[in-house]
Amino acid sequence: MTTRRLRGFTLVELLISLVVLAVLLFMGVPLTMQWVRSSNQQAGQTLFVKGMAMAKSRTLRNSAGALQSEPAAFLLLSAGNVICVQEASYATAASATNVPRTPANSFSCTGAVWTGTLPSATTGLLNNAATQCVALNNAGLPVSTTLGATACGTAASYQVTGMSSALTLN
Repeated sequence: MTTRRLRGFTLVELLISLVVLAVLLFMGVPLTMQWVRSSNQQAGQTLFVKGMAMAKSRTLRNSAGALQSEPAAFLLLSAGNVICVQEASYATAASATNVPRTPANSFSCTGAVWTGTLPSATTGLLNNAATQCVALNNAGLPVSTTLGATACGTAASYQVTGMSSALTLN
């Protein structure tokens, strides 16, 4: 009777396969991490651009009846990771003397008309601050005002940071 010999993988073949797999993993993981970081930064930048577009569209609606020198909408960055848009609200009606009113809004994303959260492992800066706002008048142009205890910037410079790299949009 003939015996049939079963042949499998030798120990050397398995070790060579493991070494090749390890080399591929060591080369692929950093590339994947860089791709994920870049993707998160692009997503963060897109959120800032969407937020500014939403704020400008809300200013053109001007549901609060804001005058040219008054804010009609706000773009807020809270704690470096939440972006939101608020429409301005006023406790008093506009006067015939065109005296600028102070908005009754507080610096909070509660009740915002649009909200976005930056991807994990990324933080944002608006005008070099993690908590900042930009107020826009009824023509969509930045105006100077205070929202709560925060003085809103009159420019919009965004920066999205993820791990060790940053992406800036002016």
